[in-house]
Amino acid sequence: MSQRDCYYDREKKSCNPSSTGFAPNNALCIASASNLVYEEYDSMRAAELIKWEFDRFKTISASKKRFIDTQAFVRADSHILIITFCGTEPVYLEDWPTDAQFDLTVGPRKMLRIWYPAVFYEVLDAVWLQLEASITELRTHHKPVIKQSGSPATA
Repeated sequence: MSQRDCYYDREKKSCNPSSTGFAPNNALCIASASNLVYEEYDSMRAAELIKWEFDRFKTISASKKRFIDTQAFVRADSHILIITFCGTEPVYLEDWPTDAQFDLTVGPRKMLRIWYPAVFYEVLDAVWLQLEASITELRTHHKPVIKQSGSPATA
């Protein structure tokens, strides 16, 4: 595991996919799951997921153009499917231009205006078909889908 600071132990603090409100164990599970998108190798992710009893996962990576690429990670077990995106990292110089580009954008369903990274929709578009295919493949029994709400990474 990397040097990230969230560690999930399914036996001690299990995730409750049927929760309708804030659940600290769910937050810990999602935070820990989002750490895995930063792991360099799928074998490292797989070893951690085996401990959590997630039996299937997909890594998605797409480059659309210079400074626009993203990585997403989809994992599933018999109860839940979790989607996380890799965010920009300040230690990587190539991420700096992305971090500096923000636009006031109409949010989802045009309900509110919020600040988004200017390239958010472009990077999401770059992986959308792969993401949709992964969800279709990994989701069984109409299990809940949990999405990490960070922005997709650009590099």
